[in-house]
Amino acid sequence: MFVVSGALSIAAEQNPHVKLLRACLTTNIISVLLAICGVIVYLIDMQEIQMCIRHSWACQGPPQFYDLMYYTLIVLLLFTLLELTISISISAFVCKSTRCCHAYSSMPVLLLDSSLPDDQ
Repeated sequence: MFVVSGALSIAAEQNPHVKLLRACLTTNIISVLLAICGVIVYLIDMQEIQMCIRHSWACQGPPQFYDLMYYTLIVLLLFTLLELTISISISAFVCKSTRCCHAYSSMPVLLLDSSLPDDQ
């Protein structure tokens, strides 16, 4: 989903149509939700791996394996947090550019009064 939202963001930058911008916004919001779920899963896994590192009798396998898994999860967590911040910022910019955040769109309206004489 992260790759799809990135591809749509690039396409929306090159060809900014309203439908493409809305699709970009939708996929980035879904990416934000999935990234939040990923952060939660990584944190839970890191907590379980720390338990295995501290209490080697609770898990099977050598402690070096759990050390490697722990550091791998740290790197994945950092990349997921980076993707989360990028998706949030792109969503905010697209939302402001399409004016989907506002309840009403403030567009100036010109009123022409035809009752005035032409010489004024």
